[in-house]
Amino acid sequence: MHLTQYSYIDRGLGNIFVTGFVLLRMWQVDRFKSLRWKRIRKFELKTLASTLLLLSLAAILAYDSLASYVKYKEGYKVSVDGDGAYTVAVKPLATYDAEDRKLVHVADVLLDIAWCTKSCAYFVMYAIFGEISAGVLHQSMISILEARILLAHSMLSCALFIVLPWIFAHDLVLATVAPQFIYHAECFILITLGLVNIRRFRSHRRDLLDPGSKQLLWYYIDMTWLFVTALFLDSVALFVINVDVVSRKALVGSVLATDILTKIFNWGSVLSYPVAFMIMFPKSTTHSVPPKHKVSVSDIVRRKSADPSACIAMPMIEENQETQGILILNTRNVDAEIGLSAPVFSEGQPRYSQVKYT
Repeated sequence: MHLTQYSYIDRGLGNIFVTGFVLLRMWQVDRFKSLRWKRIRKFELKTLASTLLLLSLAAILAYDSLASYVKYKEGYKVSVDGDGAYTVAVKPLATYDAEDRKLVHVADVLLDIAWCTKSCAYFVMYAIFGEISAGVLHQSMISILEARILLAHSMLSCALFIVLPWIFAHDLVLATVAPQFIYHAECFILITLGLVNIRRFRSHRRDLLDPGSKQLLWYYIDMTWLFVTALFLDSVALFVINVDVVSRKALVGSVLATDILTKIFNWGSVLSYPVAFMIMFPKSTTHSVPPKHKVSVSDIVRRKSADPSACIAMPMIEENQETQGILILNTRNVDAEIGLSAPVFSEGQPRYSQVKYT
C-alpha cells in the first residue's frame, strides 16, 4: 500500500459505476442466465469468466474502501529541508500504528484475490474466442490445444498469487509487490494474445458477405483493441511504480509523479472490466446466429479430437426459419440448397432442419 490516498478512492468510485454497468449489461443481454447454478456446475467458460470478474470487482472495491480509510486516517508525511522548504510524501508503512498495519495485511489479501480472479478470468475469456468465432465466422479460430493452454495458465496464475506472498512473507514490500509483477507479466501475455486474435479476425473479414456478420466481426476487433489498450495502461504505469518501490528510488517520494502514474493505471484497470463484459455480452442487432452449445471446461479437457469444430458447435438453423435474400453458410460441415433440408451439426451430431426462404 505505497500509493496516495487519492489513488484508492479514485479507482473505487470508478469501479462502483463499472459494477452497475456490467450488471445492467448482463441483465439486458441474457437476464443473468449465464450466472445460473446449472451453468456454474458445468463450468461453462462464459459463466466462469463472468463469475471470476464479478468476484474480482467485489474484492477490489473492498480493498479500495479499506485502503482509503487507512490512508486518510494516517495522512501524509511532511518534511522540511535546511532552507525551510516543505516536502509532502507518502507516509511509510512502518510509521502506521499497529491496528492500521493489521488492516493493511487484510487489504493486501483482498488485492491478491482481486488480481488473481481478474487475470484468471481474462485467460478464460480468451478461450471463449473459439465460441465467438464459431458464431461469427462459422469456424473456430482457437484450437483445442490453445484452449487447454489458456485454461492451464489460468490455474497456474491462481497458484502463483497464493504461493508468492507466502514465499516473501519475511519482507512486507516484496510480499506486496511480487504478486503484482506476476500480474504485469500476465498482462503482457494477454496483450500479445489480444493482438494475435485481432490479426486472426482481420484475416477473415473478406470471407464474410453478410453485412450483419461483418458488423459483428468489426465490433469484436474494435473491442479487442480497446481491451488491449486498457491492459497496457493498467500494467505499464504500475510496473514503473513497483520497480521504483523495489529499487528504493525517489519517484514514489513525489506525490505528483505517483498520482500521475496512478491515474494512468486506474484508467486501464477500471476500463478493462466493462470492455471484457462487452466482448462476452455483445448487444448485437445483426442476424448472425450464435452457437447453441455453450462451451464448458469439460468440453475442452475431455475432447480428444484436435478439430476445434468438435468442441465448438456450429451455428444452428432454427426450424422453419424465414430469411430474406440468400443464405450463405461459410463452413465445411454445412451444405444447403434451396428447397432442401440442411444438415446442421450440434456437438458433433448432425440433424436436419427445414429452411424456408421468402
